[in-house]
Amino acid sequence: MVISFEPSVIRAIEQAQPGLETALLVSPKRQWDGSFKPSLNDILTWAQAIQCDSISVKADPLMALDFGERVKKTGFSFHVWTVDEPAWAQEMARRGADSITTNKPDIIRQALEDKS
Repeated sequence: MVISFEPSVIRAIEQAQPGLETALLVSPKRQWDGSFKPSLNDILTWAQAIQCDSISVKADPLMALDFGERVKKTGFSFHVWTVDEPAWAQEMARRGADSITTNKPDIIRQALEDKS
């Protein structure tokens, strides 16, 4: 899988190697009014335009509860990073994360196994 914050890089990879899996990395920033930029709609529009396979976002406790569900309904897999707290990893799994990037794989794996 090739991952990048740059949509143009993902698009170039998709054109050169259509069978190679790609993921758009996005780090939404919370705004003063509580919204996030880019918005989920913006992220989905970019992902569709560059024809990536996955969307990978910086996990945030205030992201919409249905964020992962909406990503998946649009046809993308949903990944989050960087989650080092067991309870937060369990929450991200409940919200539909297909993968969780962590600095503490042993602790997070155990937390996810304990919850299932």
